[in-house]
Amino acid sequence: MKHVNLFILKLKHVFIDIQEKLSTQFIEQFDMKFIDGEYIMNPVIGNGTIDVIEFPSKLEFYHFKSCQFKIPIHMKSVNAIDSDWYLFHINISNVKQVKKVDENSIEFQKHLPIGAIIYGPGIEIETHFKPNQDVELASFRFHKDFLKFYFDEEIKIEEKVSYEDLDYHLEEKLRLALLHMNHKILCHRYVLEFMALFIDKLKKRERQGKKLNLHAEDIQNLFKSSSHLRNPSAHKLLRVAELAAIANMSISKFKISFKQLFGTSPKRFHHKIRMDYAKNELLANRKTPTQLSYEFGYSHPSNFTSAFKKYFNELPSAYN
Repeated sequence: MKHVNLFILKLKHVFIDIQEKLSTQFIEQFDMKFIDGEYIMNPVIGNGTIDVIEFPSKLEFYHFKSCQFKIPIHMKSVNAIDSDWYLFHINISNVKQVKKVDENSIEFQKHLPIGAIIYGPGIEIETHFKPNQDVELASFRFHKDFLKFYFDEEIKIEEKVSYEDLDYHLEEKLRLALLHMNHKILCHRYVLEFMALFIDKLKKRERQGKKLNLHAEDIQNLFKSSSHLRNPSAHKLLRVAELAAIANMSISKFKISFKQLFGTSPKRFHHKIRMDYAKNELLANRKTPTQLSYEFGYSHPSNFTSAFKKYFNELPSAYN
């Protein structure tokens, strides 16, 4: 028993190779057992379980159910530069997560659904999980042949790592897929619908010429910086120089890196946050277009209506 007590105090290092099947690696590294249709983690490490479905066309769907680790976990995920595999990694632990940024507590993703980090070839990502912290994850691992089979050949995910927020419709498809993991046909339907919507979002990302080699620390700092842009009701945003300082980057590096990770400039990123938030509020019948226009600080509701129509090509009244 003393040996176990010493063990649970130690940091556990986990290495994940995205080229290899994730379930096999997690089963081995978390000492999981297959019981009653799901993989259950060694209780010395934590209380988590994993559901896995392997669909045709080299597509895998993973649900790491809500759990708490009993020991600190340092996970390193690596995808070789010549890899043919991709991973959409989605944190669904909490829609709202409180993060410390420059000694200030910021409610990250307070107003939006969750988002996905996309791991492409040549990426290394480090993730730290604290003991007794709720963790829930969903992941899609797929081969480039999946893109060739279901989409036109021009679709490529070129970045080593990129991020996309999930809008109302994407989150709905994800929730339906998770809800039907015991019904493979229905689950496959919702997974494919999710992937189709998500790939469409990636196709619309703004193109840029110059690319930088983003390290794990760069990505972490860019997320710190982006958190200052995530309040849709904010009337005054930090200047680019201030955001770059938060990211510990020069202004030129910050502009390139931010667009590389998030697919757009900081100003347009905030506008996207604002418009997605407005659409979600309208769909849920929580607010009217007039209320949103005043919340955002527009001088007149017609100005909000024009901005909304320009972004979605539909009037706010279509959702209210």
